[in-house]
Amino acid sequence: MALRWKKNKSPVEMQTLLPAPESPDQVRGLFWRPNEAFVAELAAALEGYKVLEVFAGNGYLASVLASRGIEVLATSVLSGMDAHCDGLYHPVVECDALSAVDRFGAGHDMLLMSWPTVTEQAFVAACLWGDKPICFIGEVTCYEKAHLGGCATDRFFECFEPARTFSSYGRYAMEKACIGKMAPPSRKFRQAKLAWERQAHQAPQWLPESCMGSAALNEPSGGTLPHCTTTSGKSSHGTGQTSRHV
Repeated sequence: MALRWKKNKSPVEMQTLLPAPESPDQVRGLFWRPNEAFVAELAAALEGYKVLEVFAGNGYLASVLASRGIEVLATSVLSGMDAHCDGLYHPVVECDALSAVDRFGAGHDMLLMSWPTVTEQAFVAACLWGDKPICFIGEVTCYEKAHLGGCATDRFFECFEPARTFSSYGRYAMEKACIGKMAPPSRKFRQAKLAWERQAHQAPQWLPESCMGSAALNEPSGGTLPHCTTTSGKSSHGTGQTSRHV
């Protein structure tokens, strides 16, 4: 077995890496939908980039890309849902998304996030990333289509602007793989969310309140992203306000 180094604030420890599985179906903790056509298209799109992956889980996606010659640094908080306790497929630096961008962002030019968790980490990390490209894989939230995805938060999708979509990925309308950048908050997104919430509040009383949304749309749209500062003192955007997902 290959060896991997666990890099965090604790002393460096050497651990084993899992061998590549015969089929992705054998990989636990996998949420994205691997198929050969998509992997080939994704690897071609990332060729030449220095990729920083956040929410990397057990490192399977990083291992697939690395086997195709892509330079990728994988990071994750290693949660209970990613099956990392069974082992890792690629070296993973243990840290959250914002810390990863803060620590390693300067040396990378493509941010990769596959099925980011339903927290504001995706949003604040993407804002700190700046105007460099972001590759997103997972469920998306689109109120116009009544798609309430299980990844990231409203604030991320309100500001993330896709420029390229991978047609070879997935079979479900709510899932998407794309490359884009962060942009000022979208008025169109907020208007669609408000319309959806107005309709949701007219729903039968048995509908769970958690499905009704937040209706917190009184912030001004357009302009620039909200501002914040990281623990290292670097300038960022976002943080503080939660969304309906949290």
